[in-house]
Amino acid sequence: MSEEHVLKHGPYRGSIEFSHDDNIFHGRVLNITDMVTYEGESLDALEKDFKESVDEYLVFCQEIGHCPETC
Repeated sequence: MSEEHVLKHGPYRGSIEFSHDDNIFHGRVLNITDMVTYEGESLDALEKDFKESVDEYLVFCQEIGHCPETC
């Protein structure tokens, strides 16, 4: 996947996929084993949900004492 086809937030990169069946964009954070996903009805909404999902992942890791993975 080329750098121009990924979302970026800090060190994290996320995929951009489109479901024709559901008519929605979706993706997951790349290069980590923890499952962090996001979705949106537009590319702007997808990017917003991606950033929120990464931020929530970091907060969750801190709350449970888990060292978050980085790319």
